[in-house]
Amino acid sequence: MGQKHILIVDDDNSILRMLEFGLKKLGPNYHISTAENMTSAMRQIEEIQFDLIITDYMMPGMTGVDLVRAVRRLSPATQVVLMTAYGTNKLRDTTDNLHIDGYLNKPFTMDQIR
Repeated sequence: MGQKHILIVDDDNSILRMLEFGLKKLGPNYHISTAENMTSAMRQIEEIQFDLIITDYMMPGMTGVDLVRAVRRLSPATQVVLMTAYGTNKLRDTTDNLHIDGYLNKPFTMDQIR
């Protein structure tokens, strides 16, 4: 199995670190990158082919949906999971056309991630 690249995007440092710590436990075949803002996320997405991006919905300057649109344009095969504290039903209705691969309601457990 080749190396899997995962990007976590969230402006909440505690969630970012919890996810990073939990996902690193998956093993050495997983390379975990993080971004605390959309500018950093976009820069990394332009440089690295990620297998999975886990992004928060509400971020300063750009929503997770904006990021998903950019990912779909730059790297259509990348899987995307959208995290939100606002509930996913309404969000799913507005994002159906983006083919988001998964949704996480905050708060969540690491068992839900795996």
